[in-house]
Amino acid sequence: MSNTHDRLQAIETELKTILESRVNELMSSMRQAETLTRRIVAAETEISQSRQLRENLETEIERVRGDVNAMRARVDEIRQTNGELWTQRDQLREELRAAEAEVAGAEKEVAETRSRVAGLNKQHDTVKAETADMQVKVKALEETVSRMRELREQLRSSIGSLSNELGSSGT
Repeated sequence: MSNTHDRLQAIETELKTILESRVNELMSSMRQAETLTRRIVAAETEISQSRQLRENLETEIERVRGDVNAMRARVDEIRQTNGELWTQRDQLREELRAAEAEVAGAEKEVAETRSRVAGLNKQHDTVKAETADMQVKVKALEETVSRMRELREQLRSSIGSLSNELGSSGT
């Protein structure tokens, strides 16, 4: 029995060793499975986060594209406005040149008019002086005419008196 007992003991020990070995293998497999599960969970979490990030980035890209399109439209609008302003500036320059030419013509006309006015003022002064001289002469002539009329009246009166005297002395 001892032999059977020893043999049972040896089988038990061998079974314990095999069992222990199998348990250790199982534990090792479980640890590996657990590590692998953690990695899978981490990978799935990372994939989920990546998907969320991708969705967020796609949303942001769409928003940025919209902003870019709006900015392009604004740039086109600004370019058009800029072109219109350049055209308006060129028109204003032309108008300014025309106005400057008109002003130069008007200044020349004003200078000519001032020259004519100065000439007319000089003529006016000459005519005024001549008029004053003529008024003095007219006054002198009027006085002379007045004296002549008085003399004529005196002569008529004298002739009338003489005629009366002659008529009264001859009768």
